[in-house]
Amino acid sequence: MLELYSMRRAIEVYLKKNRYAAYIASIHLAAIRFCLLGTAKQTQGFGNSTDISFAGKLWHVFAP
Repeated sequence: MLELYSMRRAIEVYLKKNRYAAYIASIHLAAIRFCLLGTAKQTQGFGNSTDISFAGKLWHVFAP
């Protein structure tokens, strides 16, 4: 029984670490998106953030 619990515990710890990594990745991705949109606004001359959609702004940044 102890062996089964230790296997289950290992799985729970693994999943908890992955969830934490996902949170950290999500925060960093949001920061990258913010920086990309800020750069696009400065270089492409976008006015108000409601001018075009988020996808449209990114499309203009990556597609010449």
